[in-house]
Amino acid sequence: MKNLLQFILSVLFIIAFSQCNNNPQLPENTITDQDGNNYPICSACNQIWTAKNLNTSKYRNGVNIPRVSDPVQWSNLTTGAYCSYNNDSSNDAIYGKLYNWYAIHDTINGGICPNGWHVASYSEWETLASCLGGRNVAGGKLKETGNAHWNTNVDASNTIGFSSIGNGNRDTTGTYFSLKEIAYYWTSTESDFDSRKAFYYTTNRSNSVLDLDVWDKKDGFAVRLVKD
Repeated sequence: MKNLLQFILSVLFIIAFSQCNNNPQLPENTITDQDGNNYPICSACNQIWTAKNLNTSKYRNGVNIPRVSDPVQWSNLTTGAYCSYNNDSSNDAIYGKLYNWYAIHDTINGGICPNGWHVASYSEWETLASCLGGRNVAGGKLKETGNAHWNTNVDASNTIGFSSIGNGNRDTTGTYFSLKEIAYYWTSTESDFDSRKAFYYTTNRSNSVLDLDVWDKKDGFAVRLVKD
């Protein structure tokens, strides 16, 4: 009886606080970026998130974000840019583009988000993690299930339809790492002890943790948006 009650309460919690509308055929459940790409959305704890990595090549005002393939040029950037994993644009439709932090922090061209949306901050990620039971288990609840976009996939349940996948990253030397191994997500929040760095979160193929760290703004990570 106790187990049944716990199950009922958990179901009611999910219904009340976590709901995902993930049907791209329904316009009211998607947003569209400056390139015309559509994104399903999901919701949890009074937040509405994109359920797919950002893939725009333009800032809000229509200005092109520079696409930088050359590793030396990438490593010297202090302005906004994006790349495709392994410089292969066919990866973009699946994993999204990888942006350096300067692109997501753009203040000249209106930013990289559609109107009414913004890049998720450290505090918004923390709210999401807390809602899902804390960072030790939130990563598993955010990960897409199965192995289509993960080499292995431990403790994945995709509870709210966030559908985190192993998008990998591009480091400060311009080298690509960790496709189908780790999902890297920039936050909009700078490090409070090193102005060259900003906060980011990861989900990992091998565990259920939503990990937090700070890293160089020159790195290329994926981006998720939250509704204003």
